[in-house]
This record gives sequence, structure tokens and C-alpha cells, in this order.
Amino acid sequence: MTVQITLFLMQMKKNFLSLTILLSLKLAPEFDHTALSKASASGDGQTKKPTTSDFTESLTMSDLLLPTKRLIIGNRYVFSLGFDQMVDFMGPDSGEKDILDLIDKYTKDAEGVVSQLCEVYKVLDHKSIKHKCKKTQRRIKKAIHVYGALDLG
Repeated sequence: MTVQITLFLMQMKKNFLSLTILLSLKLAPEFDHTALSKASASGDGQTKKPTTSDFTESLTMSDLLLPTKRLIIGNRYVFSLGFDQMVDFMGPDSGEKDILDLIDKYTKDAEGVVSQLCEVYKVLDHKSIKHKCKKTQRRIKKAIHVYGALDLG
């Protein structure tokens, strides 16, 4: 029974592709249909979807963090970093090996930066900046833990 249904569906798909080609020939005779007919002759008629570049490549760090601007400015006495400092801190050129040294350029409150990143994460839109935010949080927490263990030892 399932074999019959599968064969029927395959025949319907083939008929649909043939009908599509005929209609396109009648509606747009000046169009080059050789590529379309080759695609239908090759079997399933589906071509590979073209890849597109990530649209976040053209956005600046300031653009990516823009949804957080109102939150950061509204809580400027609570958060450790201002909006411009946050843009510099999260920027691509800011990737220092020791994250605590990087934080020291802006503030001495590393745990405050972690809590700020946690609050900022909630309002971010783009997946790439959300990922960077989470990764930075983990790096800071790990550095605080290691630094605290060194002080105790």
C-alpha cells in the first residue's frame, strides 16, 4: 500500500514539474528555459539553495548593542560599564588574553560586569552578540574563580 502511495506521489510530482515548465513557457516565452528543463530532467527538480553571507558581518558592535542602550543609560548608577564602554569592551579589537586586565581598563568591579552582561543578554536581538555575551560571562567567571583560588593558595 505504501509503495503504491509513494509511486503515485512521485508521478504527481513529475506531472507537476512538467505542468510548471509548460506554463512558464507560455507565460514567459523570452525566458531561457534550458536550465529549468535540465533541472527537471535530472530527477527531483530541486537545485541547491544558494548560500548567503551572514548579515551581522556588516553591523558594527554599536549596532548590535543598540537595544541595550536605554537599559544601560537608565541604570548607569547600577551598572559597572556605560554604553560606550560596553561597546569598546565587547568590540572585536578588545580580545585580550587576560579578561580581568581588560576589565581593569574600564572598572575594578569584575562581578558587576558579569551581572551587567547577564541583564544585557536579556534584551539583545542578534544571535552572534548573544553568543559573545555568554562567552564573555563564562570567561570572566572562570578568571575570577582562578584568581580567587590563587589568592587563597
